[in-house]
Amino acid sequence: MSSPFAWFFLCFVVIVTIYWNETRRYAIKKKIGLPGPKPLPFIGNVLDIIRAGGIIKFYFECLKKYGKMFVYWGPHLSIAVADPEMRKEITVKHFDNFRDRYVPFVSFDDSKGTSLFAARAENWKRIRNILTPTFSAAKIKLMVPLMEKASNTLITKIQSVADSGKSSVTQCKLPRNLSNNTICKKSC
Repeated sequence: MSSPFAWFFLCFVVIVTIYWNETRRYAIKKKIGLPGPKPLPFIGNVLDIIRAGGIIKFYFECLKKYGKMFVYWGPHLSIAVADPEMRKEITVKHFDNFRDRYVPFVSFDDSKGTSLFAARAENWKRIRNILTPTFSAAKIKLMVPLMEKASNTLITKIQSVADSGKSSVTQCKLPRNLSNNTICKKSC
């Protein structure tokens, strides 16, 4: 296999096979039947996202063009759902069917500990089943007075900082303290 033609033919076959395999993945978009921007081989809609000026602007452009539900390709196939009723249907009634979703920049190594965002498969289902009763509408309504009190304390602190004339405030610290305050008061 030392002839240049054989190497050229082998490279051609490998490239065509890779290209065919990559573009074949996009056939699932037609099978689903949802509208969306046409992806490019190997990079999906990454150029469209860059052209739009970021993922959020890309979403809004697609919402205007394709409606409240569309398909796009980043690193993986993604279905964007902007309809509140459909989101409720997916996240509440059919969450078992959507447990292994793609989450960028999150490690799924269970040896590093498991959080709700990093959990996969049965572990995610177990954690969600534990947490769901905690955040029922009735229990959240019980927390409203605590959240109002903590929010009023935050507003008082922001007002005192504004009155003192300080030029800067750590923006991350205040909401974090508000969250911690509310959680601690609820736990006690």
